[in-house]
Amino acid sequence: QRGYTGYEAQAFLEEHHIYLEMADARRLVLITTPNDEPIWYEQLLQTLAELPKRTPRNTRVDGEEIRFSANEQKMRIREATFARTQTLPLKQVHGRIAAEPIGIYPPGIALVMPGEVIDKRAIDYLVKQEREGGALFGVYEGSVFVVDP
Repeated sequence: QRGYTGYEAQAFLEEHHIYLEMADARRLVLITTPNDEPIWYEQLLQTLAELPKRTPRNTRVDGEEIRFSANEQKMRIREATFARTQTLPLKQVHGRIAAEPIGIYPPGIALVMPGEVIDKRAIDYLVKQEREGGALFGVYEGSVFVVDP
């Protein structure tokens, strides 16, 4: 371990023309095959060796446990999906009902589903992951679709 998040290590590798399948706050995923050229592995190992060591940051992701907790469902998915909606900044939707799935890729599993109440812990987690380089889905230029009350 060299003290980088997966997102930071991914950016470093991409600067050296090595592209991954995905990364998250703690991991890199590279899928290889027997058909890959041996030089590719040498380039990967050499580039990783060039990544300077630094003091490790806290890799614990606050709120990660919320991915596995049940959100309060106020509407059926179909009702929320076809309801009249409005767009609001993600940071201002605590307590509102989601009209679209909202989550982070990877892993690509929705943290909040349509019809569920958007919890402050989910908002904080998503904002932090995006700030660290994560790709959010269901978030458009910082805003999300919620059911119009």
